[in-house]
Amino acid sequence: MITTSWTRVHDLGQLGRRCYSDLAHSQSWGEARAVIKSQLEDDANQLRVDEAKRDLADRHAGKDGTDPEGGRLDRREFEETQDALRYLHTRHGGWWRKQERYHSDPLALIGRPDGMYGLDSSNGYNEWVSPDGESWFAWRETISGWIFGIGSNAPPPDEWKYDGPDCPTGPPGVDPRWRHDPFGLEAGPNWSLPTLDLETDKPARDQQLWADNEHFRRCALSALRRAFINAGSEWSGQPGTP
Repeated sequence: MITTSWTRVHDLGQLGRRCYSDLAHSQSWGEARAVIKSQLEDDANQLRVDEAKRDLADRHAGKDGTDPEGGRLDRREFEETQDALRYLHTRHGGWWRKQERYHSDPLALIGRPDGMYGLDSSNGYNEWVSPDGESWFAWRETISGWIFGIGSNAPPPDEWKYDGPDCPTGPPGVDPRWRHDPFGLEAGPNWSLPTLDLETDKPARDQQLWADNEHFRRCALSALRRAFINAGSEWSGQPGTP
């Protein structure tokens, strides 16, 4: 359906992969419009989350102390560092399944300043792997000085997490501050997303998002209209209608 109109289909390039699939299975113009509307609503929700995270980071930058859930107020680089450490844990699990041991120097293989997640010593990432490859841990100090770590002392999916004001003194099982967290539920408040105020200035943000997407929305609807007409499908609506 969509591929019947190549002249404007590139205008749909900003839609997500899930939206592409839903559009391909649409049986009418009305269904296709509903898919685009849903995608724009998802974009609005994501925009609110991203802005709330930035607002929270700016408001608490440089502050010491904790929030009501016990998490640190200054959370700058928390999410990025945790994502990078989780990725390293995933790679370690893959190496174990191939070699039945943890790789002795994975940062040398995947870590470079322009590589995935910036896992490189120049970005503050450090790692220790036992000589027998049975255990490992890695850590990084964020811009606020708070440190996060991840590691294993058993075969995958074994996972331990760490956070604190100083570096871990050893792998899981040696430093008692490590938390066993194979299911991502027990690591503590600093490994969880903070409570975000998504309602503050919600109408203003939605209005701005809709204005930013207006040109894209019109182009996308126009492309879909042309696709339906060329395919001889049902047409029931006007381009530009939400």
